[in-house]
Amino acid sequence: MIDTKTYQLTQKQYTHVVFNTLRKNVLKLIPFVLIWGLLLGWYVGYFLTLYAVLAMFLLSVAILVFLSMKNLKPFFTETHIQFDAEFIYFSKNNNTSKWYFERLKKVVAEKKYWLVYNTNTDYIYVPKNIFLTEKDQLAFKSYLKV
Repeated sequence: MIDTKTYQLTQKQYTHVVFNTLRKNVLKLIPFVLIWGLLLGWYVGYFLTLYAVLAMFLLSVAILVFLSMKNLKPFFTETHIQFDAEFIYFSKNNNTSKWYFERLKKVVAEKKYWLVYNTNTDYIYVPKNIFLTEKDQLAFKSYLKV
């Protein structure tokens, strides 16, 4: 069993995670909004098309902000992680959970952290600086298959 340092997510880190995730989702949304705006406003006029695209874009961004804040629940309590080749164990608020590495839904790798998703909305924030050795971090990364 490999142990890590205890860590705590701060408000600043949480805000960075939310806006980084939002930025990626907005970029995926732009082509969809443009196509619908063009389809809906084609016969009415170019200015109306432009306004429709802009309005749908702003509405889509607002919806994404709401969903991101809803799905990315902050974990401001201290967290401790242990792992082996099969499971990742994390302790929060005197509760321990274990997830199978093989059953993880997805892993989002960033420069300073990973978001490890067990389901679409159940995830854990794992900073890359919590590992006691470089070997431990490489082992964790290999178990995540990143």
